Amino acid sequence: QSGSLLPSQQQSSKSAIDTLAADDSRIQSIFAYGSWIWKPHFRYKELAIGIALGFSRQLFQGSFQDYGRPSWPGRIATIVPNPDSGVLGCLYQLSRRHAIEDIARADAHQATRGFHRSQLVVENCTTGKTETCWVYIARKEEDNPYWLGRAEPSEIAFQVSQASGSRGPNLDYVRRLVDFVRLQTRGVIDRDLDTKRVLRLATSENSNDQRLQSPPPSQQQQHLEYKREREDDRD
Repeated sequence: QSGSLLPSQQQSSKSAIDTLAADDSRIQSIFAYGSWIWKPHFRYKELAIGIALGFSRQLFQGSFQDYGRPSWPGRIATIVPNPDSGVLGCLYQLSRRHAIEDIARADAHQATRGFHRSQLVVENCTTGKTETCWVYIARKEEDNPYWLGRAEPSEIAFQVSQASGSRGPNLDYVRRLVDFVRLQTRGVIDRDLDTKRVLRLATSENSNDQRLQSPPPSQQQQHLEYKREREDDRD
């Protein structure tokens, strides 16, 4: 979800920085529940697992570039209210030095994918405390040309099994989400049943399905690697 910004995006990013500076500066973290779980595109200091209670992760947002194409869009995650569910994700504490710049860039980029930034209360699974963080969720259907919405699980699974974009097969994206939840729910109730069902159906749909060549790194490994890369970038 990163890369060089186009001139138009750079301009909107600059205006976003001005707006963001007036936002609640106490919020210094981002909750990630999609591909930013394994590939965050912003600078951060600490990583913890968090859960957003009262929401569910659903593959309702279309991907016309990263995991699909206009003629066959993929499906990526957003979160929707669900009082009986909860969404596990990564809670990133941002680098204060770069927070405003990085969030503004994320705002500009995510806007091109149909997402907008909002506030969300998340429970830190390490400390047990709740905190308010930033989260990117799909815009409302009437304002979102990428919205695919609800469908039968079998229909979603078929779309996922056949879609592929600049970042690879849509099926790999869904599998990574399920792998993350499975790794983090040992001893915890697994509430992400919808995504797991789609993966099971999509895998059976795709007879040529291949496992990822290597499993995604653990969150601890990912964090240590990131810290090594950023040793010279401290607050």
